[in-house]
Amino acid sequence: MFTLVSVIISVVLAIIDAALGLSLGGFGVLGGLYGLAVLLPSPAVGARRLHDIGRTG
Repeated sequence: MFTLVSVIISVVLAIIDAALGLSLGGFGVLGGLYGLAVLLPSPAVGARRLHDIGRTG
């Protein structure tokens, strides 16, 4: 669910970036900020899912 919600948010932010003209050289400002915001939680969720199935993270 985390990945699904993250992808949906990224798509919405990319659309908003394009609509507002906030893209800087093909890189969306809002999308970039969101990417930085989920930089640490993403591997933490992945490690948690690995622990759930009995593997090491």
